[in-house]
Amino acid sequence: MNSSPKWRWERIDPNRTGASGDLSKMFKNEPVKVPGVLGVGAPAPEAALLVREVVQNSWDAALESREEFPDPAGPPFEVCFTFKSYTNEQRSRLVDHLGLQELSERVSAVGDRHALGLTDDDCLLHLEDEEELRLLEVSEQAGGGMFGPWRGNESKLWMALCSIGITTDVTGRGGSYGYGKAGLIRGSQVRLVIAYTCFRERDEDPGVTRRLLGMTYWDGHRIDRTSYTGSARLGMGDSDDTANPLENEEADRLAEQLGMDVRDPAVPADLGTTLLLVEPTVNARDLVAAAERYWWPALQEPALHFHLQVVDEGGEIHYPRPKSNPDLQPFIDAYEAATTPQDNRRAEVRQRPIRRIGEYASPGVLGMRAERAGWSYPAHVEADDGVEHRSLVALVRKPRMVVEYFEAGQAQPFVRGTFVADDSINEALRRTEPKAHDAWQTVTAAGDVPEGHARAARDLLASIKRHVNVFRQELKPTPRPAEHLHLPEFDRVMRALLGGGGSGKRPPQAEQRPFSISPGGDLEVVADGRLRLTGTAVVEFSEHHEVRSAEGDEV
Repeated sequence: MNSSPKWRWERIDPNRTGASGDLSKMFKNEPVKVPGVLGVGAPAPEAALLVREVVQNSWDAALESREEFPDPAGPPFEVCFTFKSYTNEQRSRLVDHLGLQELSERVSAVGDRHALGLTDDDCLLHLEDEEELRLLEVSEQAGGGMFGPWRGNESKLWMALCSIGITTDVTGRGGSYGYGKAGLIRGSQVRLVIAYTCFRERDEDPGVTRRLLGMTYWDGHRIDRTSYTGSARLGMGDSDDTANPLENEEADRLAEQLGMDVRDPAVPADLGTTLLLVEPTVNARDLVAAAERYWWPALQEPALHFHLQVVDEGGEIHYPRPKSNPDLQPFIDAYEAATTPQDNRRAEVRQRPIRRIGEYASPGVLGMRAERAGWSYPAHVEADDGVEHRSLVALVRKPRMVVEYFEAGQAQPFVRGTFVADDSINEALRRTEPKAHDAWQTVTAAGDVPEGHARAARDLLASIKRHVNVFRQELKPTPRPAEHLHLPEFDRVMRALLGGGGSGKRPPQAEQRPFSISPGGDLEVVADGRLRLTGTAVVEFSEHHEVRSAEGDEV
């Protein structure tokens, strides 16, 4: 094996601003929200975070590239998640090329795995065993690549892997904080990520079209009285603690050694990035489920040319099929109601444009969907499944990712909806989102969200709730007046009682009944097809009937 150092560890310098390499702490105790029915069969949080953040960053870059180099006939955007496993000689070569033995020795030198942010067991403990080495490759097509010279904050590769909270802030995109790497970190058991990127040559970065850089994201630690941040780079450099990315042919060579396809800057589809996660913490099923749950709006728009796929370790390709998911279909119906003209009014579908909010004349359109005989009244059609049902609205803006499934009510009948934000309010809503991009914040603290944007989000969400409540009221059946109710079986029993025990003689029918019957309760279908009414009935004298005492006085 090659014994030369591969990883260069960053020392803590008191003359510089410091940060722990364990950036995954940013998402500690921040679970992915799964309200109501979405809590059933939800993908693991690591898979949801990986799919949301990584795809969003790639899609942002692709949209930027399309604007800069418009080509209607260009290749479609695609992200492919591919699980790979290696044994025997292939495994040994990868252990060498990745410098895993060096990382294992580093763990031993520190002596405390938990202090580094690692778990009790991972591949670094089994490098001499026969266990397979598992990798997850995330490869994008036509993503534009992480271009920019390796200086300051001009490099998108540096922004993606090395920075935190620093952004060039491209207006209208999905992300704004550079936290996408947290999704990558949680996707690797040993917190090790390799990025190989290909882009067009640019004047400010002459002669370079490919770069490759590896990063560890461990916690700070000490070795031989020297303190380290926990960040290490796999690249080239003259000192022990700094490294720059490999470039062009050197980047291609290591990428190929790591099992990646070499990219050609002259091929439009190759402009993009391949990420490699060592020992993935996610599985193929959860990635597909997460892709369906959060990216179905983009997948439903043919004009976007947006595609996702997952290849499991057996080589089988899985495509997200959100329309086949009964929990997502109502949101898709609502999205279609919001984005297409509604020529024929349907009783269980509504389209509601949101009226002016502050300076935004047309902030967006809300589509809503109900199912009276189904999930709108779940207690009537299914057994108790332990789900705390809610009325939910998928919040969607320009990148066409579901920001959040917003809770819009807790009482029956339940409604599913999709709100599609207009481009005019897109930027304001983006600036209210927290680092996980999973909400439109309605309050500001210490100026982190501009008050005008927070107010717009607050008024918008309140308007969405009002429209949902109006639709819910329209769905409820109109109560029938008590005098219009006809209960044949109840009438038969009462006739028998009033007729003296059922002698067979029908009592004379009065023009008006002296009493009224007001039934109430829940109506359900029992096993043999009959209807069962469970509840109470109020029997009282009718308003027109005069009640007199035994002496004949009116009461």
